[in-house]
Formats: sequence, structure tokens, C-alpha cells
Amino acid sequence: MKDGLITALYCRTALESELGIVTQEIMLKQFAEENNYHNISVYTDNGFSGSNLDRPAMRQLQADVDAGLVGAVLVKDVSRISRNYLDIPVFFDSMNDKGVVVKSVMDNFTFGETNTEADELTQAMQNFYEKTIRALSSDKKPKVAVYARFANEPKQGNELVTALYCRTDQACGLAIANQAATLRQYAKEHGIENIAVYSDNGFNGLNLDRPAMKQLQADVEAGVVGLVIAKDVARISRKHQDFLDFFDEMVDVGVEIKFTSGDFAMGESFMATMKKRREVYQQFLKSKRRTEVV
Repeated sequence: MKDGLITALYCRTALESELGIVTQEIMLKQFAEENNYHNISVYTDNGFSGSNLDRPAMRQLQADVDAGLVGAVLVKDVSRISRNYLDIPVFFDSMNDKGVVVKSVMDNFTFGETNTEADELTQAMQNFYEKTIRALSSDKKPKVAVYARFANEPKQGNELVTALYCRTDQACGLAIANQAATLRQYAKEHGIENIAVYSDNGFNGLNLDRPAMKQLQADVEAGVVGLVIAKDVARISRKHQDFLDFFDEMVDVGVEIKFTSGDFAMGESFMATMKKRREVYQQFLKSKRRTEVV
């Protein structure tokens, strides 16, 4: 790190807690001292959720990075940066663009110093993913409505099925039919055949525990689906962690995903798709804002 550049110690708590902030600060200062980091500056977001990057100290940190003042960022763990699976690569990209090293003390990893960028980002995402799964493991899943309708069953054979996935929060045959019609038209316009419609009518998007979704996942696992088309990201899930779980599941078996709203596809390698997650995140936020307005 160049002499004179700031070593930024970033601390965050979800609930206001001076003790929590002080504990993080002491840990990071000790780490900095033991590892010869100098010119310390502490950035503190006390009582700010990790659901996004829009926090006062985080904004100031990013501004200082953009101004070329910061050489390294130290955090207790990756979740201090964000608990949003989509924000982490965005943050690391912004640091990497300015040559800033990021160290996560508890995760015991460094981004931007020794390993390749792909290895570092994969490790960061894996650390975050494992912690998120542990945090979610005790959550109780909400009960949802109990109605689903399949327009047709997937064909078995050599040709892979294109799955058209439809979902409504409230049971509404007309809304499901409209979604299906839109997806069929999209498929027709793009020369896509051998389609199967998977419909969850009256199921909220808070989790993936829905009859048609489970059938779709089973068919994907069986190797009969090659492409999934949905109206938008929110049809898959309104919970970004569930969407990314679904997304990773599709990528693992080489299934492409297309959305008629936004019309972007994902089916490349893991690191290639990581670069598209910024676009996915913006699509998710737009969908969420539209829902809140309605």
C-alpha cells in the first residue's frame, strides 16, 4: 500500500449498539497494528441494516475510495459490508477498480492482494453464503396458499423443455393466464418450442416452497429442462437470497434463465454471471419498488 493512503476500518451494527461498534473497532485496530497498517480512519454505521449499501459511513468510504485516498479496507467479516448476496460483488468491484485491498479479519481472507480476482471473489461469496445459510436455518417459513395449476406436463425425450414459470400472490386465473400468454408469445417470437407451463396461482414470493416451483426444480434436476422463462425476477422470489439460491441451482446444471421484462439471460460460468449480478440486483429493486407503489 502506498505511503499516506488511509487504512479504512469499517464497522457496522444492525441495531444501535456502542458496545458492538467499539468491539469491532478494537479488533480492527489491533489487527492493523499487528500487520503494519498505518494512517487509520474509522468509518462507523451504528444501527444500519446490511440489506443495502446506502449508509452514511459507507457512502463516505466509497467517496474517499473514489477520490484515491484509501489504500486498504479492514472489516470484521464480509457481512459488515452487506448481508445482501448481490451487493458484495458490487462493493468488491468498486474497490478493485481503485486498487484498494479489502481484508476480512474473521473470514481470514484478502481481496486484491495475492490471489486471483476470481478466487478471491468466490471465497468471499462462499464465506458470506455459508453464514447466511446458518442465519436463515432457524427461520420459520410462512404458510402460503395451497393452489397450483399445471397447464401441461413437461415432455420426456431428447429435446429439452423450455419452462414458462408463472406466479401470482393472490389466486387469480386471469392474471396467471395473462402471464402464460405473454411468455408463450415471447417464446414464439424467439423461435422457442417444446414449452411447458408451471403455474403457482395464489402463492406469495417469500420462499420457494410452492408446488409448481418444486416440480420445476425436480424436472431441472432430472435433466429435462434447458431454459426457464419468467416475467421478471420477482416471479421466482421476492426474497433475494431465495432468488440467488434458485439462480445458483440453475447455473450448476447449465440451465439458462430469461426474463421478458429486461430480457437478460444467465447461463454462463459462475464468474461470468457474477459480473451480471449488478444488473440483476437493479432489476430486483425496480420490481420491488413497483410492487410497493401498487
